[in-house]
Amino acid sequence: CIAIAIITRQLVSTARKSFDPTALKSYLPAVICGPWLGIWMSQIAYKNSYLAIVLTLTCTTPLFVMPMLRIAYGYQITVRAIIGTLVALIGVYLTVA
Repeated sequence: CIAIAIITRQLVSTARKSFDPTALKSYLPAVICGPWLGIWMSQIAYKNSYLAIVLTLTCTTPLFVMPMLRIAYGYQITVRAIIGTLVALIGVYLTVA
């Protein structure tokens, strides 16, 4: 019971911070543009273009994101991330080739 009370207080505190109007202004556009708009646009691309081209561009997201993380945030790109990206690209190649 004590653990539930502690968790509940933390949940209430987090919920209050999340629904603060200034916080909503900062993350609500990302919530809408990321999952909803991104998936919707990819579905339109699947319908109206060649699947091989769309699949290749969709799966190359890490190639575009990793340099932006490095430039904007100084994030260190690890060997594991590079290997994961290469494995994804090889998988796409094997799928569409």
